[in-house]
Parts: sequence; C-alpha cells; structure tokens
Amino acid sequence: MLAERFSKGTYCLISLLDLKRLRVLTKQERNVFDILLEHLRYENKVVVRRQTIIDELKMKKQNVSQVLQRLQKHDFIKIGPKGQHKFVLNPQIVYKGNIHDEYGNYTREYVDCLGKFKKYPRTEQRNVVHSLHKNS
Repeated sequence: MLAERFSKGTYCLISLLDLKRLRVLTKQERNVFDILLEHLRYENKVVVRRQTIIDELKMKKQNVSQVLQRLQKHDFIKIGPKGQHKFVLNPQIVYKGNIHDEYGNYTREYVDCLGKFKKYPRTEQRNVVHSLHKNS
C-alpha cells in the first residue's frame, strides 16, 4: 500500500480534478505512473532507474521511454537530465511534503515544484489533503 511508504507527519495533496485525468491514461501509462509514485520522495522528486521500471513491469526499454515521454507531454511528470534517473511529479496531482509553513503560507518547496508545470484554473480544482501516517 502506497500510504505505508509515507513517513509519519507527511501530507499528500491530491487534486480531485486531476484524479479524473488519471483515468484517461492507458494501462501502461498508469502502471509506469504507479511505479513513480512508489519511489516518490519529498518535494515530489523521484529517483528510479528506467531498468527498474522495465524489470518490474516486464516492458521493453523503448516502450518505457515512449510512456515516460507521453506522461511528460501530458504534464504528469517532468523528466530530469539524461542519465540521472530523476523525475518530478506534477504537484497538482499529488504532492509529498509540507504544503504550508507554520504561518499557513505555501512552502517555498511547494511553490518551486508548482512552477515546473503549467497551472490549471483553481476554480476547477477542489483539493483534498490526506494525512498519511504510518501506524506504529
């Protein structure tokens, strides 16, 4: 279960509008996106080798590359520099980390992450914040 991978005190922002966008993904795209979610770190950074995705999903290297390119084209992810195995997930879909500081303002990390993706109209988004605590 994904929630078990999140550490205590972590908040995850999930946009209900963008959950609808996830439904338009093909099975391969969704499977690759799920692998990226499993490797999600704070501030929406993902470090995972393409070979890991290939091995886990038993896909061809070319197919994985094509799926990642489509996910980037549709603004689900950003692909980092070649050879670094880094990705960033769109925080308008899911965000791992602190969204607000102690004063109720968005954190600099969250705003920086948002800046990497095109903005969707806030009037269409209804956000839900889930507190994902690991049971001790």
